[in-house]
Amino acid sequence: RHIKYTSCNDNHGIRPPPPEQYLTPLQQKEVCIRHLRARLKETIDRLQD
Repeated sequence: RHIKYTSCNDNHGIRPPPPEQYLTPLQQKEVCIRHLRARLKETIDRLQD
Protein backbone atom coordinates (compact mmCIF):
# COMPACT_ATOMS: atom_id res chain seq x y z
CA ARG A 1 0.00 0.00 0.00
CA HIS A 2 1.03 3.56 -0.58
CA ILE A 3 1.81 5.59 2.52
CA LYS A 4 2.19 9.33 2.05
CA TYR A 5 5.08 10.63 4.12
CA THR A 6 5.04 14.34 4.75
CA SER A 7 8.53 15.45 3.96
CA CYS A 8 10.23 18.72 3.21
CA ASN A 9 10.42 17.59 -0.40
CA ASP A 10 6.72 18.38 -0.77
CA ASN A 11 6.65 21.17 -3.30
CA HIS A 12 2.93 21.90 -2.81
CA GLY A 13 2.50 21.95 -6.59
CA ILE A 14 4.11 25.38 -6.86
CA ARG A 15 7.74 24.88 -7.83
CA PRO A 16 9.57 21.97 -9.42
CA PRO A 17 11.11 19.66 -6.81
CA PRO A 18 13.93 21.39 -4.93
CA PRO A 19 17.48 20.04 -5.17
CA GLU A 20 17.05 18.91 -1.57
CA GLN A 21 16.39 15.36 -2.73
CA TYR A 22 19.99 15.16 -3.96
CA LEU A 23 21.39 16.02 -0.54
CA THR A 24 22.67 13.52 1.99
CA PRO A 25 20.16 12.35 4.62
CA LEU A 26 21.85 14.55 7.23
CA GLN A 27 21.57 17.62 5.00
CA GLN A 28 17.94 16.75 4.25
CA LYS A 29 17.30 16.60 7.98
CA GLU A 30 18.87 20.02 8.50
CA VAL A 31 16.78 21.49 5.68
CA CYS A 32 13.70 19.85 7.17
CA ILE A 33 14.41 21.36 10.59
CA ARG A 34 14.93 24.76 8.98
CA HIS A 35 11.56 24.45 7.22
CA LEU A 36 9.83 23.48 10.46
CA ARG A 37 11.44 26.35 12.37
CA ALA A 38 10.37 28.84 9.71
CA ARG A 39 6.81 27.51 9.74
CA LEU A 40 6.75 27.57 13.54
CA LYS A 41 7.93 31.17 13.56
CA GLU A 42 5.20 32.15 11.08
CA THR A 43 2.60 30.48 13.27
CA ILE A 44 3.87 32.24 16.40
CA ASP A 45 3.91 35.61 14.62
CA ARG A 46 0.33 35.01 13.48
CA LEU A 47 -0.78 34.11 17.00
CA GLN A 48 0.81 37.23 18.45
CA ASP A 49 -0.98 39.57 16.05
